Amino acid sequence: MTIRACPICGADRPTGRAFPFHTNWNGKRFDYIACASCEATFVDPAPTADDFEKMYSKANYHDQHYSVAAVESYRPSVRQLKQLLGERVSLLDFGCGNGSFISAGRLEGLDCAGVEMDADTIRFAIENSGCPVSTLAEMKAS
Repeated sequence: MTIRACPICGADRPTGRAFPFHTNWNGKRFDYIACASCEATFVDPAPTADDFEKMYSKANYHDQHYSVAAVESYRPSVRQLKQLLGERVSLLDFGCGNGSFISAGRLEGLDCAGVEMDADTIRFAIENSGCPVSTLAEMKAS
């Protein structure tokens, strides 16, 4: 079994599987590998852009694991951020999903925006949060 180099430190000394389980997704097996140098755990093989697109689509991921009712559960975390960082901070949520966290931020008076990769998820997050949400490529272009 050939394992790729550690994506964190670049070492090519993985110790093998970090956990006694793996993930099967889209017809591929992904093992969790431990790095002997920096002790990071990473997935091997590296997921492709197509894997990520399918894995984090609204229907396959966000609709399965997140609820828009989570907005209220995020408000204490946003209040703590404001306490640590001050009243007027901007919040950028990478992988904002359905927009619940940025929605909680907006309700607490923060200037919020989100980043997502799936078009359906982006549309839903905008509708759910009332905040701007875009792809990383769109953010880089602006």
